[in-house]
Amino acid sequence: ITGIINANYKKNKAKRKINIKSVDNSLSRIKIKGREVFVKYKNKDEKN
Repeated sequence: ITGIINANYKKNKAKRKINIKSVDNSLSRIKIKGREVFVKYKNKDEKN
């Protein structure tokens, strides 16, 4: 991901680079939360 984002900035001659660690952490949190919701609803369906 880092390479893609930074290559895009380089192509557009932008000086700014994205701090990929913060993006990665955000994606991890979203993934974890999504998994919790999925498991919760899956269990609810099995009970019905």
